[in-house]
Amino acid sequence: MQARYEFLDINKRLLAVAESPALGAGIPMMSLPRRSNIGNILPYTVHFERGGYNLSSSLLKQELRWIIGSAVQVRALQDAHTDFVPPFIKDRYLLLAIVLALILIAAVLVISVLTGSLRSASRIFFYRDKARPVKASMPLLPYSNHERYNVVLPSRQLENAVPATTAQHVEKVLMMYLALDFVCMA
Repeated sequence: MQARYEFLDINKRLLAVAESPALGAGIPMMSLPRRSNIGNILPYTVHFERGGYNLSSSLLKQELRWIIGSAVQVRALQDAHTDFVPPFIKDRYLLLAIVLALILIAAVLVISVLTGSLRSASRIFFYRDKARPVKASMPLLPYSNHERYNVVLPSRQLENAVPATTAQHVEKVLMMYLALDFVCMA
């Protein structure tokens, strides 16, 4: 196979011929010397046909010849990289190891986030008495369930209190609210 390309218009008329290393050389592509310092790209020579005749392609105009030149350059690059294998494809095991390491790191991060959030949620919903110290000596708080929150419930104390008179009842309620104020400030 020779490194020769012919460009035709829609009427099958010749527009240009590109050949490596020179026009009319007829050297097969595999026999052409390649220089690795420039990326094994072959040099091409392009010959444009004369235009200006009736129904000639506008690609033959002087200002539009760059289109065919660009096509020749792209083809030269493709020919130079036909046997090219990217380094990551060569090192498939290295690529596989990197991907597996990233997946492992992501899994560890997800597990640690889930563990932390589940631990916090369990502390919210399953409260333990050992988690918060309880004040032992509080004579105004008769119920141990409320000691942990430092709250006095007046309705509970009113159930147990049996006042003799209305004045004593008002005095007892005022004392409970003062005690509640005192506990909340402490």
